[in-house]
Amino acid sequence: HSASKTTDASGTLLIDNLSADSYTNIQVTNAASCSSNTIAGPVSLSDPATATIAHLTSVNPSTCSGTNGSIVISGLENSTEYSVDYKKNTVAEATATISSDGTGNMTIGSLPAGSYTDIKVTRLGCVSNTLSGPYVLSDPASPVIVLGTQTNPSMCSGTDGSIQLTGLAATTSYTLDYT
Repeated sequence: HSASKTTDASGTLLIDNLSADSYTNIQVTNAASCSSNTIAGPVSLSDPATATIAHLTSVNPSTCSGTNGSIVISGLENSTEYSVDYKKNTVAEATATISSDGTGNMTIGSLPAGSYTDIKVTRLGCVSNTLSGPYVLSDPASPVIVLGTQTNPSMCSGTDGSIQLTGLAATTSYTLDYT
């Protein structure tokens, strides 16, 4: 390669726009056709480090149809922003931009129940390994009711009838709907 370059005010010449590679036999020639010494090299330039990620933990949504589930991955640079790609139920989700925390962990949050696969992160054009999964997030168990004792009103137009429902968790509040 050959290029015309000008030094800066301190006499420094920058060879720019280089990719990761090994460079050898570097020299300059001035306007008087005098050549410098040769830096034989190799002078090696490397791509930035590629993250090697691992699944750390998953948290299910706390409510049915909730969106507060999460998947935590590790192996990232501390406090660094990444582009995150993954699939939910085999469909690619929009790329998200998420930062890792001070320990190199990242929480992919605001997730509903589903099966998450093919998780990978990208930074500076370098793509991590892919976590195949599946990492399954589930809604909490739905209550199951069983019809218990039925008591008819004690008189015509009375309001003392009842229907007992069993099988529910003890001392837990529920919203009851009926027609």
